[in-house]
Amino acid sequence: MDKNYKPMKEYYKNKEPSIVCHNQAGSQNQQILLRIERDIAKLQTDIISIKDDLSIIKGYILIKKKREEKAWF
Repeated sequence: MDKNYKPMKEYYKNKEPSIVCHNQAGSQNQQILLRIERDIAKLQTDIISIKDDLSIIKGYILIKKKREEKAWF
């Protein structure tokens, strides 16, 4: 996981609490928001692993290209 990544809870830790809606729609909205935050966190970890994989592939391609260029000389 990225060292600079902070969960959304960290950003709102020192903020003033907002008005809490105690009706059913407010509760559903809160559940949706929490689900979206979890999904975004998972996507961020997936993106980081994909970037790592792509950098490995790029390195392999560059090394292979250098080897093929040397083979012609």
